Amino acid sequence: GVQTCALPILKVKSGGVSIYPNPTKDVVNIYCKEGIKEVKVFNSLGKEIKQLKVNTEKVTIDLSEFVHGLYLLEIHANNNAIFHEKILVQ
Repeated sequence: GVQTCALPILKVKSGGVSIYPNPTKDVVNIYCKEGIKEVKVFNSLGKEIKQLKVNTEKVTIDLSEFVHGLYLLEIHANNNAIFHEKILVQ
């Protein structure tokens, strides 16, 4: 038979956030007009490697400590929306 399971619905969006430069060699700037309350950085294995709690429209994160590769940014906006963006560190 078919089993179903109820999952909570999260507001997962992309497009309300600006990320630049991408790709980057060191810092990345994140802008969200709704305001940002938290940013998490995940490596390609899905492990959280950095977390910043903020309360601002623009955040600058230094990624120069990380090896070259693709990372995922999880941006929590003040309106409770969650944005997922990929960033390439060169």
